[in-house]
Parts: sequence; C-alpha cells; structure tokens
Amino acid sequence: MEVALRKKEFSERKEPLQMDKMSEKAIEINDGDQCLQSAELEEPYWIKDLLLYDSDKRVLESPTTWINGSIIDASQELLGLKFKHCKGLQSVACGYSMTFCIQRREFVQILYDEVRHHWLAIASVSIGKDEPVVNVYDSMFHTASSHVKKQIACIVNSAYPRIKINFMDVIVQNGSDDCGLFAVAYATCICHGKKPEKYVFDQCLMRTI
Repeated sequence: MEVALRKKEFSERKEPLQMDKMSEKAIEINDGDQCLQSAELEEPYWIKDLLLYDSDKRVLESPTTWINGSIIDASQELLGLKFKHCKGLQSVACGYSMTFCIQRREFVQILYDEVRHHWLAIASVSIGKDEPVVNVYDSMFHTASSHVKKQIACIVNSAYPRIKINFMDVIVQNGSDDCGLFAVAYATCICHGKKPEKYVFDQCLMRTI
C-alpha cells in the first residue's frame, strides 16, 4: 500500500512528552526546627551504560507490559554502535518535539505513534530526489496516523512537496502488547541488510533475556 504525504499536513506539535526517568523523593519533616529534607531514592541500574533500570528489565520480563521509550532508545543505541553505516536511530523523544535531525542518506528509525499508542519502524528507500520514498514496517496497521506522517516529514524534510510511503507486508503480531519488540526486530533486520518482510519472528521468544 502506498500513501503520499502532502506538505500541508506537516505542522509542528505543541510540546514534547518528557521521556526522562524521574527519581522519587522522600520528604522528611523535623517538627523541632520545621526543616524539610529531601533524599532521592535512586532506582538500581540494570544496564548503567544504556541508562536502563531494574524496572525496565521487569518490563521486558512481563508478557503483557508494553515496551517503553528507554528500552527502544537503548536498542537503537546498540544497533548504532554495531552498525556504524546505519543512519537515523535517533531518540524516540524527538518524535514528540519534532526535533529529528534531517536525514539526507538512507536511514532506519523506530517511531512512537502517539495517536495509536503504538511502535513501528521506518526506513528510507531513496532520499534527495523529487519524491523521497520511505518504507513502513508496522506489525498492526497498514495506514499512517497524522503523527506518524509528521514524524516522517520531519526526518526526511517537509520541504518536499510529496513523500511516498510504502507499507511493507510484514508478519502481524498476536495481541497488542509486543509492537515495540517487533519494531526493534524490523530495525535489526534492516541494519543487517535484510528485508523484514521475508522473516517470521517467534513472538514467544522475543522477551527472552
């Protein structure tokens, strides 16, 4: 399926969603001098270099918990480190503030669709032409929401009058909890130079740590 984006659809989003993990604070009140003291309760790291916490590990271990932005960003960071030739792989937080760096070469990117609360992957086929072409790898939908269209336009450069979108015929997930895992699997295939639509993923093994 092909979808053409028109320039008039590209508008800025109001404000970014805060993606940072906030530490909890405990407040102690001393009745004697009415002093307030705050002490941070820091959550233990699971993988410190990737800024993943124990709670992120529990997300992966739970079969019914959606993958969060921290895990997606860590996955993209690992892909970027292993596949130096792969462009894109920017933080998913850029999709809320529309602050993606414009990609002038072929790229791969995982996006969060805030309209459908859903993860998907995209990859460029051709950039720098009159009509850029972007492939969408989506484990649930075959249409693009307004938010996905805006993100693609932001990455490719909305100055183009048209952007062509191809929805690829990838395997469909069971249930509604694992779209993030499929998005990571698609992105990994693309970084390996493979076509995700040619592969079948074992959903039961995707959360194995």
